[in-house]
Formats: sequence, C-alpha cells, structure tokens
Amino acid sequence: MTGIFLNIVEIILAITLIIPLFYLLFFTLSGFKQTTHSQPVKLTYHSFLVVVPAYKEDNVISSCIKALYSQDYPGEKFDICTIARDMDISSIPSNDSIPLHVFEPENGADGKAAALNLALEKMPETYDIVLIVDADNILHNDFLKIINDYYSRGYQCIQGHRTAKNYNNSLAILDAASENINNHIFRRGHWNAGLSASLIGSAMAFDYKLFRRIMPSIKTMMGFDKELEHKLLKKHHKIAWAEHAFALDEKIHRKKDFVAQRRRWVSAQLYYLNCYIRKGWHALIHKKNMDFFNKTLHMLILPRSIILGLLVVVTIVHLIIPVEITKHLIFSAYFWASSLLIFAMTLFLAIPAKTLNIKLIKALFYVPVGIFLMTKSTVSTSKKKRDYRTPHSDFKS
Repeated sequence: MTGIFLNIVEIILAITLIIPLFYLLFFTLSGFKQTTHSQPVKLTYHSFLVVVPAYKEDNVISSCIKALYSQDYPGEKFDICTIARDMDISSIPSNDSIPLHVFEPENGADGKAAALNLALEKMPETYDIVLIVDADNILHNDFLKIINDYYSRGYQCIQGHRTAKNYNNSLAILDAASENINNHIFRRGHWNAGLSASLIGSAMAFDYKLFRRIMPSIKTMMGFDKELEHKLLKKHHKIAWAEHAFALDEKIHRKKDFVAQRRRWVSAQLYYLNCYIRKGWHALIHKKNMDFFNKTLHMLILPRSIILGLLVVVTIVHLIIPVEITKHLIFSAYFWASSLLIFAMTLFLAIPAKTLNIKLIKALFYVPVGIFLMTKSTVSTSKKKRDYRTPHSDFKS
C-alpha cells in the first residue's frame, strides 16, 4: 500500500515538473532559430495614440514622457494620452509640437483596464495604432518606427521588447534575468515556432479599431493583459514579437514589492486558468486554434522558481531515503538529478549571452531567497490586500 501511495505521489510530481520542463526546453531551443520577415512595400507613417496609465507615478512619469517626445517619428503622427490618478499633473512635461492629453479619473476608475477604457472614451477614433506604455517605461527613440514597420506588414497586435532599466541589487538583477528568460521562451521562442508572442502588459501595440472593440469588455482589476491576450487569441489574432523595439522597464528591487507583484501574477494566472482551461481544449479540438490552446498550457506551468525549488527538494529526498524505500519508487535519484540539471541548463540557455556577467553570477547566490519569496507569494494568493501597484523609483537609463 505504501508503494502505491509513493508511486502516485511520484507520478503527480513528474506531471507537475517534467512536462513543463520539456515545454520550456522546446521553446528555449526554438528561440535560437533565426527568422526573417518580409519588409513593407513602401514606408507609411501611421498615426499613433500612446496611452500612459499612471497611478502615483510622480517620480518616473517625466522621464517616460520625455522619451516619447524624443521619438524618431513625425510629431504630427502621434498623440500622447496620460490617465493620471492621485498625481500632481504639473510633474508631467509638455511639448509644443506633440499633443499631450492628461485626464484625471474619478474615484471609480480603478486599475489599468479602467484607465485604458477611459482613454478610449476621451480620445477620438481617428488613430491607426494604440500603444500602451507604463509610466516607468523609457522607450528607445526608434520604438514607434519599428512598431509602425510591423503594422505596415499587416500585424495588428505587436509586443515590444521590454528590458531592465536598473540593476541596483541582487533582486533586481534576478528579476531582469527572469524577464530575459520570459522574452526568450514566451516571446522569441513562441514567435519562431509560429505561435503568438506572449503579452506583457506594456510596450505593446494594437490596431486601434480592434483594440476599441475588445477593450471595453475588460473590467478586471488585475491581469488585464492576460484577459486581452485570451480574447485576441480566441479570435485567431496573431501577436507579433518586435524584438528590436526596446523599452526600458524598472525591475523589482525590494522584497515586499516582489512578493506583492508575484502574488498578483499568480492570482491572475490561477483565475484565468480556471476561466479558460476547458475553452483551450475545445479551441484545439474543434477550431484547430493552437495559439489559444498553447496559452492554456502556458498557464498550467508553475512559476519557474517553484519548479526549481521542488526539483532540488525531490532530488535531495531521493538521495537520502533508505534503500528499502527506493525499491518501491518508479523514478530514481539519478532521474530527478538529471531533470534538475536539464532545467537549470534550460534557464541558463534562455539568458542572453550579453547579460552574462560577474554581477549575474554573484546574484545567483540570492536564488534561494528568490525561491522563498516566490513561494511566499504563491501561498498567499488568497489575501485580499489591494496591492495593484508596484512603487517605482527614478532610475536613469
């Protein structure tokens, strides 16, 4: 009876840990594939509405807006709209040649989805593209031009390349490495494999009419990008990966902010997994919608730090348990140790070579702390605390 129980536990662990390992490994390897995309027939400057939702972002919004003013793109072809809540709007710089529209929402307009919907209500319907930018983002000056290029090639949904703005401590360095891994696996790897890139919440652009049709139905307080992504993929809209459209983004550098942010992410993941898991299988079987089904698989995967921690624990347990117990087990310590090694190598391969330096190596000693914080975030998802915002600092790019 004991042997049967242990076998059931092992099978559950194998499904939970090994299947995600191969999923991540496949898209990590896919990320090394070189792809080429056709160029537009002619250059056309499309009109942009750049929306910057901001909540208590006085420290950072000035740098964000100034970077938008510095875009290498015709000023008459884009407007900026800022939804500024609980802010001193005098901290938002103006520009004589580029229109800036600032709206202060009423108390009922909570969350990024509400801010975006308010922008759609206030602004006209005359634009070609809407670009969503967080107040802590700093776009490279060719960002609009690159997004315009993708749009000219027929892509209606485009995710830009968010990368770290700050590396001020070990937590920030690990958070930056985590986003680099996400970019390689869930954006570059997926895109190279012929699937949609994963949305990330900012530095993302959409056909304006398409966005106006979908966004009003999204009312969520957190994880709006996940709901938006599911609605787009369900309708077979492909999300392109604009790898060279860079946006600097502040990485978490305080433990309490890390726990709060990851708690939001895990809560949103669990919520949308429950909403869409049956629909994902239905879309695959009846509509051959691999993009939508793949997103369901993505949401089944535990956070990578949790997988890493579990693999370490399972491997150690298999190494120290008595021989009379191991004879009842399906998988050996060698199997789990090999799985741990493959998983670690998968994550290592997904980190861009240019970011491998002595600071990152030193930060790896902080990984156990990161695993603990991620575990704390995961087990506290039922908390009702309204931590919908991550505080930002004025890091210079």
